[in-house]
Amino acid sequence: MTKETGYIIAGILGVALSAGISIVTGNIWAGFLIAILVGIIYLAVMDRKLIQTLEKSGQKTTMRILIIALILAQCYTSYMVYDQAQFMQENLAETRSSIDEGSSKIHAQKVLLDTFKHYYSQAANRSDNTIASSFREVMGNQLQPDGTLNFSEPAIGRAIVFKYDIVSPDEVVITASAKIGKGENTEFVNVSNETGKYQAVATLTPNGISYEREN
Repeated sequence: MTKETGYIIAGILGVALSAGISIVTGNIWAGFLIAILVGIIYLAVMDRKLIQTLEKSGQKTTMRILIIALILAQCYTSYMVYDQAQFMQENLAETRSSIDEGSSKIHAQKVLLDTFKHYYSQAANRSDNTIASSFREVMGNQLQPDGTLNFSEPAIGRAIVFKYDIVSPDEVVITASAKIGKGENTEFVNVSNETGKYQAVATLTPNGISYEREN
């Protein structure tokens, strides 16, 4: 095996190692930055081991200018890729928060609206009719012992936790806590034991429904 072939194999192994680090750590940027570092070291070694063997000084200067240009281009490209990724991540986070906000509002208000309709439809027939009793009758076995609502759509439960609280016979509260969508305060502790996620509260009383964002 020639010296040049050895350098090529070493470069390939260095990049492969960077990819392996990303897989093991679960952090793509760790492997990406190590790959950049490997590339810079590789070019520096090429300068020391190969370019110095060139006989003409003009060739050495030209090759070194190319190496410096490659290093600068590599650093600039890395910065642009990272900056673009951060920008996209922020946009995706905002989009996800908007989706979770809309979904939680729709489902929480639908539950309370159905309860509200049931409450007033039974008001003339039952003296013991309350918001709380109507809520239990409407939701039935969807009310879980741990205080959560179990919707029939599995995707809802994977994205948002809905917790209910029967505050009094005339007041029911549903708290929607996102598992992915971010809130405004990164230190906010959600009812689902998440931190910094979107959360809102929907409240039903005989006077109607209110909806308030908490984070």
